Amino acid sequence: MRGSRTPTTTAIQLLAAMDHHGVVRAQRQIASKSNEIPAFQPLLDTIDLSGTVLTGDALHTQHGHGAYLIERGAHYLATVKKNHPGLYAQVRKLPWAEIPLNHHTRERAHHRDEIRRLKVAAFRHIDYPGAHQAIQVVRWRRDLATGKLTIERVYLITSLDDFDATPAELAAWIRGHWGIEKRSRVQAGRKVHVIADRHPVHRSKKVTAWLACNRDRIELHLMPGYSPELNPDEILNADIKRHVHPARTRSADDLAHETRRFLHRRQRQPHIVRGYFHARHVRYTIQ
Repeated sequence: MRGSRTPTTTAIQLLAAMDHHGVVRAQRQIASKSNEIPAFQPLLDTIDLSGTVLTGDALHTQHGHGAYLIERGAHYLATVKKNHPGLYAQVRKLPWAEIPLNHHTRERAHHRDEIRRLKVAAFRHIDYPGAHQAIQVVRWRRDLATGKLTIERVYLITSLDDFDATPAELAAWIRGHWGIEKRSRVQAGRKVHVIADRHPVHRSKKVTAWLACNRDRIELHLMPGYSPELNPDEILNADIKRHVHPARTRSADDLAHETRRFLHRRQRQPHIVRGYFHARHVRYTIQ
């Protein structure tokens, strides 16, 4: 946590559970001289996990974590890397060349062309609690300015079987987790300003106390009662509705894909995004 280091103590470290919409569901301080692994279960004990799918980085691909999630009625998508050499070798050596392609996407954004290819293998003998399938994701990125091509292979395991989730859903969850990691890196060290409505939750004693303890990291700005015209999110929502037409899509996956494409396009048009905040009713956000 920025600003928490003192001459006699190390900086405070926090472990958070965040949904793929960017909402923090729980947060816990990591004990000094420890790491995230012992804090995993106490953090999730505070959340109802029934029927959920949890994603995490490779540090949390621990046998104890997998067994805990299964016991809590949750599923997992766990990244497998070389910090677990036996499990990594077992998944990497599957006959991926013989396994058919299950899902792929191609997008052009952030000055690069990117292709993602996903394969899924039902494999009941993975040495991990409750694991039913192994996943290989291959990401091809070509820098449009330099022409440089990079290829990255990522391996995962999941407790979901082929009846629980489609390859497209698996791909969306995996990409959602990468988005969380990217957001965490970008926001590290910055103070976050949140504009919210006056829902009782936003004004509760727990939220107020947490904000007071984290005033150097986050500041909450509450709008007047029922004033959607003052919410900058509504400007973006209106922009999406003008340019993304549900009638032109064939499925919910198509609609989600078109929405992501539109948002990626807006990321490359910062002048338009800045224009949101110059609208008459939301100009107060930049004053």
